[in-house]
Amino acid sequence: MGTTCASFHLMCGRSDPAKAVARAYAKLGYEQLKKPVAGVDKHVILFAVPGDSYVSVYDSTNADLDSGELKDAALAASKLLKAGAVMTSRYDSDAYEFVVFNNGRQVDLLMTDAESYAGPLKRLSGRARGTQWSNIFRRSLTSEVVEQASRARSAFAEDAVVALSGLIGLPGDRPQRHYSDFASDGDAAAILYFAKKQLPVGVAEGQIVLRNYYDPDNSRKLLVWPAAWPMPVGREDLLTWLMLSDGAGFRGGIASTWTAPTG
Repeated sequence: MGTTCASFHLMCGRSDPAKAVARAYAKLGYEQLKKPVAGVDKHVILFAVPGDSYVSVYDSTNADLDSGELKDAALAASKLLKAGAVMTSRYDSDAYEFVVFNNGRQVDLLMTDAESYAGPLKRLSGRARGTQWSNIFRRSLTSEVVEQASRARSAFAEDAVVALSGLIGLPGDRPQRHYSDFASDGDAAAILYFAKKQLPVGVAEGQIVLRNYYDPDNSRKLLVWPAAWPMPVGREDLLTWLMLSDGAGFRGGIASTWTAPTG
């Protein structure tokens, strides 16, 4: 059997990656602890080498397979730092994922047997892939080069991940490391400790309880709520309304609208 592991890698520049990662996990419903305590929910290791462009993040509860939290954390951290990030995963050395984020948006996905993928993640194609990757990773890349790297001629998924990592300047050993590899490498890693935030009083375990979530970049219409957002009559506009669950998490949903009668 081969290696199974998952992690994400954040372009950090001169910004403080630890602060951004802590805030990203806070958005997922975690509270950062100053020190480890018995029964702590999550340990997150940040690994970086002086002079590198990336800090790599290894999550104790997503060390083997990503539950979705790694992608969500990478997405949030990339928005906070206004930077690029990639989430990498390998399953038994047979399959891989290489998910690209930039400035709070999921941009591209490369994976084993990508042609059969029918999920929600975005995939670039054609010239757009080379252009986007060049802008995000600040390198001159073409879609042909990226495609060739994603289809490394090997039976092992890690060869494709190493090739793709090399294109963006990420050391090829980073996606191959597992959370447990850092057990005896404490001097080289910073560790963040998190506990799941307590549910508000009155919210039953597993119950979904929604409330408005104000984000200055995406929820400006809530600035005037419950008043109406001024718009020209007859013009269509995109309404982004973010909700935060105080109870159980969820993915997706259906929204219905109601228009007050006039006259």
